[in-house]
Amino acid sequence: MRQGNVRHRNMTRVFGLIGSAGAAVSRADLATASGLTKPTVSKLVDSLVQAGLVEEGEAVAGVMGRPKIPLRLNGHACFGIGLEIMWKRIRAVAMGLNGAVLGRDEFPLDVPNADYREVVRESAKLVRVLRRYVRAECATHGVEDPHDLGLCLAIPGRTDVDEETILSAPILDWFDVPFIRDLRSELGEEKDVPAFNDNQLAVLYEVKEHPGESFLFVSASTGIGGAVVLDGHVYGGQDGWAGELGHTVVDRHGPLCRCGRQGCIEAYLSRKALQERAGVKSSTHITETIQVLFQRDDAQETAEELGELLGIALSNALNVLDINKVVLAGYLVDLLPHIADPLAETLRGRALVNEVGEVSVETSQAPSEASVLGASRMTLRPVFENPFEWL
Repeated sequence: MRQGNVRHRNMTRVFGLIGSAGAAVSRADLATASGLTKPTVSKLVDSLVQAGLVEEGEAVAGVMGRPKIPLRLNGHACFGIGLEIMWKRIRAVAMGLNGAVLGRDEFPLDVPNADYREVVRESAKLVRVLRRYVRAECATHGVEDPHDLGLCLAIPGRTDVDEETILSAPILDWFDVPFIRDLRSELGEEKDVPAFNDNQLAVLYEVKEHPGESFLFVSASTGIGGAVVLDGHVYGGQDGWAGELGHTVVDRHGPLCRCGRQGCIEAYLSRKALQERAGVKSSTHITETIQVLFQRDDAQETAEELGELLGIALSNALNVLDINKVVLAGYLVDLLPHIADPLAETLRGRALVNEVGEVSVETSQAPSEASVLGASRMTLRPVFENPFEWL
């Protein structure tokens, strides 16, 4: 292996260890963790410090030997922005190199009913304003010209292979919409703007909470979506759509779904479907909607139907994937206590994994911003994959 490649590999290893430590570490700590010699680690760290990616703290006296100099990532050296297009708002979060949020902003907008050009303009405006704010914030911490790592989108739908078009986002009433292309044009952005399904990004929180595990992540915000995690890694599938449980058909003669098909689980469990079933206004908060729904005279019947239908959808996915854990997020966390018994009964009867053990159903503790935080975190990846390029 060429010497340059060895140095690149070692620097990536050391930089990753600093980033994942969770607290300040010393050069000696890094040498022990990496298996590299102390002189090698010291040279690599010196390069990272000189580039501004890593900062040194005040020396701390140890029990034995020389005082240790704590090292940590410089959270103001680089930043990236995650932008999430939601049903009733646009949300943006800027994240520094150390994973800390440097700024956030959002704009209320009824996206499905808004003029499309307004969505593009307001999205670009949100990004520009946040960039200016973050640059000023970095300047107050001594970094006058931080690296802008670009933008990443969280979309409640699927992107086309051209990476410029939203192929379908039924909740937004978007089909074949060139939003990525138009946003780049509005921003004058030369860099590519990657876009991911919002659940593929939200599940990154659960990956940290369940290291090395395999599970099906199912979330509800306006519609129903999900993601697949195998051995601690998000499985995106051929086009990044793996885990789209919302459009699993549970009754081919069922109600019409937003996607144009009949009987999807989303047609029963979407925000709109639950509001209509509860007989409340579309402006009613989902938590209140669920409370009203299960205070009605037909609450038991509702619980049995929704629990069974969700159980059918989950069982089908678990049987294909051969995994035995489900993590529910969004308002499914509020819904679960009402449908837990029929859901468990359906899983026992339909999930093949019950031949060797029970299906585990857990609820997520992820923040409501999980998707946009995941998007902003994705912008940091190039630095961690090859910090040498940023020296």
